[in-house]
Amino acid sequence: MTQKTILFVDDEPIVLSSLERLFRKDNYTIYIASNSNEALKLLEENPVELIVSDYRMPEMNGLELLKIVKDIYPTTIRVILSGYADFHNVVASINEGQIYRFCHKPWDNEEFKITVKQCLEYHDLLKQNRILMRRLQKQNIELQADNNYLEKKNKTNNFSMKIYQNILQKLPTPILAVDITGKILLANNAAVSLLPPLAEKVYKTPIEAVFDKDISEYILSLLRVDDAIDISRTSFELEEKSFSIQVEKFDLNNTIKGGILVLTPSEIYK
Repeated sequence: MTQKTILFVDDEPIVLSSLERLFRKDNYTIYIASNSNEALKLLEENPVELIVSDYRMPEMNGLELLKIVKDIYPTTIRVILSGYADFHNVVASINEGQIYRFCHKPWDNEEFKITVKQCLEYHDLLKQNRILMRRLQKQNIELQADNNYLEKKNKTNNFSMKIYQNILQKLPTPILAVDITGKILLANNAAVSLLPPLAEKVYKTPIEAVFDKDISEYILSLLRVDDAIDISRTSFELEEKSFSIQVEKFDLNNTIKGGILVLTPSEIYK
């Protein structure tokens, strides 16, 4: 297993020393930074799966730092470590997806180690989702999008398609294919369960019938730009749960254009 990398940021040397000691025996690569500029320099030079930053720091506080990290390194999981008094200041950032977790000072060592482990597992899950999305785009979604094309395939290809379809339907992550006009071409079981309008009809259902106006317009704007896209919109509410949307465009033989939508829960562990 690849060794995970964690960056701790705090302007108090004693805190950084405590964190280094806490994780010294674990299979992690640990970096420390005493301020935001030092942290950004380390991120520029090293891949980091998880950054844990103190909230109260001079010049640039932890939330300001993690907002920058989100923009530049969106796959890095972001955690704020601070006192309970700061909780209300970071709630909005949690809801907006700027940070993943709030951990309080002083921390309980065992609970904090469990939280770090969960954050790294969440990072791995998101990475696996991105890999699956690309594989499905190449091996499955483009083939399924045109039913007439599928009918012309030989028995061997049809057999392979059934395998791919089974894989897609059994994935726990909601996945949809949408054409460039905003019509849904297909949805797996997880998507149908999450989005009640799809229980009656999937094919050619407009996304406006499934998502609210803002989310629908956001998806359409991504589908209609010229460049390839792999973008997340964080923390939209759906069925009283928070999700992010990942969109990756496809072009099927210059006849069907659109995008693959992967809906990922913004927080897996509670």
